[in-house]
Amino acid sequence: MPLSLTALTATSDGKALYLACATSNCVLRFDVARQKVSDSITMPESPSGLVLSTDGRRLYVTCAAAESKVCIIDLANRKIIATIPAGHTAMAPVLSPDGKTLYVCNRRERD
Repeated sequence: MPLSLTALTATSDGKALYLACATSNCVLRFDVARQKVSDSITMPESPSGLVLSTDGRRLYVTCAAAESKVCIIDLANRKIIATIPAGHTAMAPVLSPDGKTLYVCNRRERD
C-alpha cells in the first residue's frame, strides 16, 4: 500500500514520530527505538498536516478536501474526539505557544 507521506511531527521526548499518509487516509505512529510502525489511526480524508499539543496528549490533523476539516485525536485512546471545519484544502497546522489557538493554511477558498 503506498503511503504518500505528507507531514510528520515528533513527540517532545523524541521517542515517536507521527506520519500523515495521504493516499491511505491514515496517521501512523512510528516507534523510533524499535524502528517500526506501532499504530495506525484511520482518518476520514487525506491527512495533510500534523501538530501535537504542548502536553503531547492531542494530535491535530488537517484533512485536505474541498471541504476540509481538522481532526482532533486523543492519543491515549487513538480516537478522533472532535472535528473542526477548515475551508478548502487545509494544511500546515500550527499551535500558538500557549496552545489556545490553532492556525491552519487553506490552499484556496471556493469561488
